Amino acid sequence: MKITVFAKDVPGVFTGYNIKINDSRFINVDLGEEKTVEIPAETAKIRVKKLGGRSNQLRVENGDYIKISLSEWYILKIMSYLLFTYVLIYFGLMGTGVYYTLNIILLVILFGYFDTFKLTKVKDPQLK
Repeated sequence: MKITVFAKDVPGVFTGYNIKINDSRFINVDLGEEKTVEIPAETAKIRVKKLGGRSNQLRVENGDYIKISLSEWYILKIMSYLLFTYVLIYFGLMGTGVYYTLNIILLVILFGYFDTFKLTKVKDPQLK
């Protein structure tokens, strides 16, 4: 089975993606790169994992064209983190130790719960 993976060039992402097929590390795809991969099984589940982020899990079949992009939640995560940080700093609501602890907890929640990347099947590869 062959699938094609396209890593959309997005702002704020500087390194390539690690694509896991059936939960084992398989290939790396750089930004803006299109790569065709041969998979021995008839169907497979793929997912992107990267430091601080992950994607949805997608079932792929022979001939599928997969696009990797940022999820809708990514902008919301970054904006809420920045707003939270701004409010705490501007109003001086707490001490430095508590501030850093809350920031770490918020980052773990935001990046652990919401998907950072989105895998989608594209019907017409010309439209990327």
